[in-house]
Amino acid sequence: MWTRIVSLAALAALLLLGEVAFAQQPGSSHCSHPPTGSLWSQVDWLRMSISGGRIVLTSTRCGQTRLTVEPSQARAWRQTLNVDAQAGALVATYEAVDDQTAITLSVDERKLLTIVRRPLAGDGPEVRYLQPSSGPVQLSVGSDESRSYASASLWHLLVAEPAAREHLLPVVEQIRPSWRLSEQLTAVEAALVSAAGTNTSAQRRQWQAWIDQLADPSFPRRCEADQALRVAGQGAVAYLRQLDPALLDLEQRRRIRAILAATADSGPDSPERVAGWLANDKRVWLALLGRGDERGRQAAARHLSLLCGKPVAIDPAASDDQRAQQLIELNALLAER
Repeated sequence: MWTRIVSLAALAALLLLGEVAFAQQPGSSHCSHPPTGSLWSQVDWLRMSISGGRIVLTSTRCGQTRLTVEPSQARAWRQTLNVDAQAGALVATYEAVDDQTAITLSVDERKLLTIVRRPLAGDGPEVRYLQPSSGPVQLSVGSDESRSYASASLWHLLVAEPAAREHLLPVVEQIRPSWRLSEQLTAVEAALVSAAGTNTSAQRRQWQAWIDQLADPSFPRRCEADQALRVAGQGAVAYLRQLDPALLDLEQRRRIRAILAATADSGPDSPERVAGWLANDKRVWLALLGRGDERGRQAAARHLSLLCGKPVAIDPAASDDQRAQQLIELNALLAER
C-alpha cells in the first residue's frame, strides 16, 4: 500500500541529522531519540495550525508516510503518525500513548477532524472533539450526554465553555505544546476586552443577507452575492466556516464551498482577528463576566448589554459567590430568548 519512495537526497539529509533511521517499508521511518522528544519536530513538511477557528493540517509532500517516535527521557509518549497526502486531499492519524493515556488525532476523507483522549489506567474522563469541514465543532466529556457542547469554532469553545478549558485545552497542548495555546487564549481575551463596545452586528447582518441571496432564483443576483462574499475579507470567511450546512440549500452549500476553497487564509489566527469573530457571541461575554479582573468584567458587561439591547443584571464588582448566582440567572434568561 505504501507507494512513496524517499529520495536518496532526502534520506542522506535525514541520516546526517542523526534523527531518523528508516525502517524496511518505503515511506516509513522510526525516530528513536529525537532531540525534543516530539514527533512534530521531525515533520516540517506537515503543518498543523489553527486557522479560521479550526485545526488545519496541510502537507507539502505527496504520498504516504509512516513515522514513529519511541519513548525517551525527554518524553514518555510513544507516538505514531500515518499520512496519506494526495492532490486536494489529506488523510492522517496521529497517536500518542503512555501507560496512563492514549491521545488520537485523525483527519478522514470528508475532512472531519477528531481528537480523542482515552484514559488507560489513569484518572480523567474520555474527551472527544469533533470538527467537521464546516459548521459547529463539538466536544463531549465522559459518557454523560449532558456533558456535550457545540460552538461555532474551536476559539468559541475554549473561551466560552469551562469544560473545554478544563478537558480539551490540556489535550491540544499535549499534542502541540509549541502553540502555547493558554497564552493565546489570554491574548484573545485581552483583545476582546479592548474591543468591547464595538457593534459588529451590522456587518454580520450584511454577510447573512448575501448568504440568503445565494439562494435567490435570479442567477445574476446569486453571482452578485457570491462576488461580494469573496471580497468581504477573512471575517466573512470565518463566518462562512461556522455555518451549519443543514440550514443551507444545495446552491448555497455549493457556492460557499467554492468561496472557502478560493479565499481561505492558511495563516494562523491572530488574537485581534479571533476577537472580531467572537464579539457577537453572548456566551463568550458571559464567560468573561465570570473571570478576570474587574476592569475586564465591566467591559464584558458593557458589551453584553449592547448585544442584548439593554443593561444586563450583573454587578462586575460583586463577590465571586454573588456573581456566580447572577450569572446562573442571567444565563437562564438569555437561554429563553
